[in-house]
Order: sequence, then C-alpha cells, then structure tokens
Amino acid sequence: MDPVDIVGSMPDITIQYIPRRGSRCELDASFNSDTGIITLDSAASESRLRFSCLHEFCHREIGLDGDISDWLWSLGEHRANETETLCDAFAAEILLPNATIGDHLPRNFGARHVARLFFDSPASREACVVRAAEHLGDGWVCAADLR
Repeated sequence: MDPVDIVGSMPDITIQYIPRRGSRCELDASFNSDTGIITLDSAASESRLRFSCLHEFCHREIGLDGDISDWLWSLGEHRANETETLCDAFAAEILLPNATIGDHLPRNFGARHVARLFFDSPASREACVVRAAEHLGDGWVCAADLR
C-alpha cells in the first residue's frame, strides 16, 4: 500500500492537496499539529508526495514523543535544522530501507549509482540523496535540477 494512503487512513490525520504556493524552492508540504492536516503539493510527483507525506508524518510523531521533543528542544538554535534532518532521514529510511540501498550503492559509489537508485525505487530524488549521504558517511551528496 502507498505510504500516503496509509498515513491518510489514520483517524486523526487528513491529507489535503493544494497547488504549490510559489516558486519551486518554497515548501511543498506542511503539517498542522492543531488540525492534524498534512498539506501536500497537488502538482508533485508520486515519489515526491510519498517523501513529503512521510516527512510531515514524522513531524507529527515527534510532537507525540516527549523524549524526542525534549532532546530537540535542548538543541536550542540548532533545533529546527535537526528536526528537518530527522524527518528527512525517517522518510528516506521508510522508502529506502538499508536492504534496498546496499545493492545500488557500492563502497565507492558515484552519481550514476544514486541515479540508478532513484530509477529503480519508488522513492523521490530527495530520499535517494538523503540515503546516499547516510551511506557515504563523510562527504556531500546533492541533486541538481537544471531545468
């Protein structure tokens, strides 16, 4: 079953689709903790919708877990960045479990390996980049849209 359908079937969560609110760089998803509404970009690809929905679902789960919330709160000015990193990692791990990426990313992988991971999986480019960066350890992995 699709992750968006699973999350949307939860009794306290509603999935809402709206057109993108601006430039390509603005947020394409959000979670409202007061209403339980996850808002997704109606123009996003299916793979992007999966990643964004799981990312926003993680925000909800963080709000329900006192220990994680307390730990993030203790990070002070780094809280927002670490929260986003945690939510990205959660979504990427659900879409691309370790068993999936092992076959695609050899020890000294390159851009073609990350591209193949994207083409062979249901995950978004963002999820593939997050998982590749985790697999790499030290260093950088990025994706560019040159349109």
